[in-house]
Amino acid sequence: MPNWCENLLLVQGKRQAIDVWNQRLRSNKGSPLGLLSVFVPAKYKQPDESDWYEAHCSSWGTKWDVPFETVYEEVIDNNCDRYFFETAWSPPLAWLESMAKDWPELDFVMFFEEPNMQFMGVGHLENGELNVIERDYPDLPENFDWENEDLVNAWYEDIARRREELKDAIPLAYERAMYDEG
Repeated sequence: MPNWCENLLLVQGKRQAIDVWNQRLRSNKGSPLGLLSVFVPAKYKQPDESDWYEAHCSSWGTKWDVPFETVYEEVIDNNCDRYFFETAWSPPLAWLESMAKDWPELDFVMFFEEPNMQFMGVGHLENGELNVIERDYPDLPENFDWENEDLVNAWYEDIARRREELKDAIPLAYERAMYDEG
């Protein structure tokens, strides 16, 4: 069983372009394809797909596709929709990079966090290149005292500070992703 990476994807642009993207997404619901493979098919080298793990990781940046029934979407405003979904072990950054190249009329920003592996970050395209900013969770001593409320609060405050660093990197996207009520 994998650890799950939480992903929050912003798709930004003109409403007509977002609607075309959404139509492709929705027209494949009920098919065996998932969110990742609908837009970026895995590139298998073996006809029997026995190289599925390598193909998925190189095509998407994660082990498994994302079933449609686990994707939650919300319209933020006329120029932005957001989607929440989970991936196995890591964020689908290779997929994100392909999306941006295949859909140049849209901007894609993905916030991700993997609490069990203790990392978080944001991926976005800047000048045609994927830019990823990652932050690790603060280290915990081996015998961390979870009963000590001050220590626990300080640890969570450090995590919040690291999230703020991501916010400072791309503030408008962060505000849309985290705080808009729609």
